[in-house]
This record gives sequence, C-alpha cells and structure tokens, in this order.
Amino acid sequence: MIVQLSSSDDQEVLGLVRIANIGNGVTSDVATEEIEESWNIFHVQAEHDLDSSNIDDFVTWNNEKWWTQIERIYIDLFL
Repeated sequence: MIVQLSSSDDQEVLGLVRIANIGNGVTSDVATEEIEESWNIFHVQAEHDLDSSNIDDFVTWNNEKWWTQIERIYIDLFL
C-alpha cells in the first residue's frame, strides 16, 4: 500500500511512503488511516523539532511512535 503525503497549505505532493509492516489483525485500510493521522500530527500540529515538511524526518518519527511501519519510496515516471 502506497500513501501520498501532501502539504496542508497548498496540497502540493511532498512524497510517497509505503507501508512496510502492519500489526496482526490490522487491515490495510486501518493502517492507511493511521498513516494519515500520523502525518496530520507530524505535519500540521508539528509539536517536534523536525522539519514538518520533510518526508524522511516523518518516516523516522512515525516509525518510532506508531505501530504501522513505513518507508520512503520514489517513483519515476518515464513517458
């Protein structure tokens, strides 16, 4: 499952994360909701000393605090 993370100000896409590990009994929908909640806390509330728009900082922060583990991914589109 891939989750797109956007800026709360202008909806600019800041990056993508992939759910790397989901706890037992947790559905992908619940894990996605958890990532969205985590992103809101990290990006909007920003009660930390990190760059609230930096996806790499978010991944580290999320993986230390939440059950669902994520990793940063990059997708190149070739036309």
